[in-house]
Amino acid sequence: MKKLGFLLLLLGLFMTNTSKASHLMGGEITWECIKSGPNAGAYVFHMIVFRDCEGITLTNNETMFVENYNGTVDTSFAMTLITMEDVSPKCDTASGFWLDCGDLNSTGDGNGEGAIRKNTYYDLVVWNTSCQWMGVCVER
Repeated sequence: MKKLGFLLLLLGLFMTNTSKASHLMGGEITWECIKSGPNAGAYVFHMIVFRDCEGITLTNNETMFVENYNGTVDTSFAMTLITMEDVSPKCDTASGFWLDCGDLNSTGDGNGEGAIRKNTYYDLVVWNTSCQWMGVCVER
């Protein structure tokens, strides 16, 4: 019985498959409330997304969902791409090989693991609420 268990263990070790994930590396979301001017009461949202250039693709418009305290979606809005830049580390290696994203207007075109693209999105959102939502107000 011990031999059978050992053989099954060995067989299981040699039958493993390689799996890879393609996901976003990270990001940040910031917002501010406009207190004066023609857009008073509106919110300016910025979303920065970092991704592996050989991984997941992003579009020129990404949707942001805003949830209330119990997790139900209050609203959603389209974030528009305003900048895209290659922020790959520029290491001077002995071989002279540097990571980069290649053509920023295409996808899946990085030249190696670690090539990073930074996409910045923007939207001006008007809600029927006061500027005290989330307590972030700035003078414009």
